[in-house]
Amino acid sequence: MKIKISYRATDGYSKTKTYTTLKGAMKYAHDMLGKHPDMGGGYAVSFDGVGRITVTGCTISELFPENDTDTALLGCCDGCEIAGDGSHCNDCQYLYKALV
Repeated sequence: MKIKISYRATDGYSKTKTYTTLKGAMKYAHDMLGKHPDMGGGYAVSFDGVGRITVTGCTISELFPENDTDTALLGCCDGCEIAGDGSHCNDCQYLYKALV
């Protein structure tokens, strides 16, 4: 398996990396965009809109699996660690309560 990730930032910085495992590709994608980016058709954008990645060899959804549908719907911050009980950080918890 060959996975190629192309990253581009709004300041013009760009980098393309190739991975042989999904795990390695996921780590790079999460390091560059956070665990919960906004996803479009074939690309993902960081929460703050600064970085964007495209990928070949797998799908964007495989790089950012939706482990928690509440988190995916909210677009939680990078610092939001979802506990086993479904709790959110203080900022995201407010949004969660407002939507539920």
